Amino acid sequence: MNDLQLAVAVLVDGGLSPEEAKRQLVDRPQMIGELAGPIAAKRQEFEALAEQARAEAYAASPAGRAEAARNTAQAVKEREALVADARVLLGEEGNFSPDEIAGFDATQVLHYAHIDVQPSLLTSDQKDAAALRLAESGAWGRMSVQDRIQAGLDLGFTTDGMDSFVASITPTATEDDDDA
Repeated sequence: MNDLQLAVAVLVDGGLSPEEAKRQLVDRPQMIGELAGPIAAKRQEFEALAEQARAEAYAASPAGRAEAARNTAQAVKEREALVADARVLLGEEGNFSPDEIAGFDATQVLHYAHIDVQPSLLTSDQKDAAALRLAESGAWGRMSVQDRIQAGLDLGFTTDGMDSFVASITPTATEDDDDA
């Protein structure tokens, strides 16, 4: 798009009709120079949209689908290799019998090898210990609200419940004074 077309688009975005925008630009040709910043921004916006459309078209094309298939296959191979290595690690550590390890699915193997811990697989004691670590380390207090919500949910707490838990184990100023 040329600068004139982009200037019309900028003015239309500002609330003018296309006809009124063109009329103003004909009456005041210097307006294109005055709109240099917004024109550049609109050009970038259109270029980003065009790039997104090209990427989507490529992704839907046979070549794009073939690339996605290769990438997916590679990711599956890498995960399978990681799971196999994690099974060996679990066997070497000796915390599980070979039969137990053989019965674990990939998610469980990665969880028990501490490679990809899944909160849903944690026992109540493990969740309590994790909550205690969060509280005692001060990490809970440094987390954003969104991170607190997610961590609390992962550990089986509501956010209020986790806040209450942290408050219950955090020494108050008077308790610290009593210890001195």
